[in-house]
Amino acid sequence: MTKSTNKSKKIHVGSITDRIAAEIQQSIIEGEFQDNQQFPSLIEMAKQYDVSVATMREALRKLEALNYVQIKHGKGVFVRRSETRLHWQAKFTSFSETIRSRGKLPGAKLLHQDIIPASQFVASQLNIGKGTLVYFLKRLRYIDNEPIAIEESFLPYERFPSLFELYKDPMSLYQLLQNEYEVRFIAGIQTLEAINLNIEDSKLLETQPGSPALNVNTIAYDFYDVPAEFGSSLFRGDKYRYVVRLSR
Repeated sequence: MTKSTNKSKKIHVGSITDRIAAEIQQSIIEGEFQDNQQFPSLIEMAKQYDVSVATMREALRKLEALNYVQIKHGKGVFVRRSETRLHWQAKFTSFSETIRSRGKLPGAKLLHQDIIPASQFVASQLNIGKGTLVYFLKRLRYIDNEPIAIEESFLPYERFPSLFELYKDPMSLYQLLQNEYEVRFIAGIQTLEAINLNIEDSKLLETQPGSPALNVNTIAYDFYDVPAEFGSSLFRGDKYRYVVRLSR
């Protein structure tokens, strides 16, 4: 492992120990390491970061407490990406793209599909008239075969003829829209709300009723700045973290 020189990754914190822990944590978040990958020895890492062995040991202990690494005495230090939350970057990518970029396997199970009149709320998000027909898909999304989110999608019926005939699980909906309808999403607006899971949703996500979750609503815009999809995703709170990078 080499010390990061990308200034955009550095998280400025109070102590040397915290700084080193933050740099390694950010590298794990951004997918630079494979799950269960072994780090170099403690002495080697201390040399790479130009700190004492005691300082490096304390930084790794901080990361272990946060479930980013696992210290196996007599064996070494190992990455625990599978134990960390899904970190969703504040940039426009599909669910499948985001998960694959983390070195994991995305999946989808279709729960329900229908053609329905748009409610006032859905119509306002898609900039169409209330009652206009829309496709409705409800899917359970997986990461490495573990349920992580319940996703509902609404798309204008007239714009995507034969959509239900073309969509087959577990394909990427956005990839299908790009390949078959030449629709490429380039921007989106998201709103996030913390909620507690009801009994039905908690069963689908294999967690307890009342568990924390994050509801993420997304309006996806195409190249011409026209809303082509409105999605509402419900993520498990213990498996999801939303990351926003600010600049000035």
